[in-house]
Amino acid sequence: MGFGAVQRAVSPVSVRHLPGSVKAGGYNSRDMVTVGMNYKVLPGKNEFFVNACRGIIRAMQGMEGHSVTRLYQDVDDPHSYLIVSDWEDRAAFVRFVRSEQFAKVTDWGKEQILAERPKHEIYEK
Repeated sequence: MGFGAVQRAVSPVSVRHLPGSVKAGGYNSRDMVTVGMNYKVLPGKNEFFVNACRGIIRAMQGMEGHSVTRLYQDVDDPHSYLIVSDWEDRAAFVRFVRSEQFAKVTDWGKEQILAERPKHEIYEK
């Protein structure tokens, strides 16, 4: 079962409880985009992946244009994760992906954590 089929199919990992996980404001919600980042993790690497995601989410919180990000795990496939992130606009997300902060926290991919290449989708509102 995929992530989008039934809301019950995912269970949130305790990422939303990180300190500083608050929504930012001050921009027009009509321009907002939601980014869905799908990851498949190798067996035995779940804890490392979740901890690495916490670092990425902390880095996102300091970026201009970021609203909120949450990490979900598929209950039918414990090696599948979804990061859902809201941004002021597409340009704000692109700035983050190209940022030094993002580069610093994504080195974990070199540690043979992912089973396949991540899939990212951008949903404009």
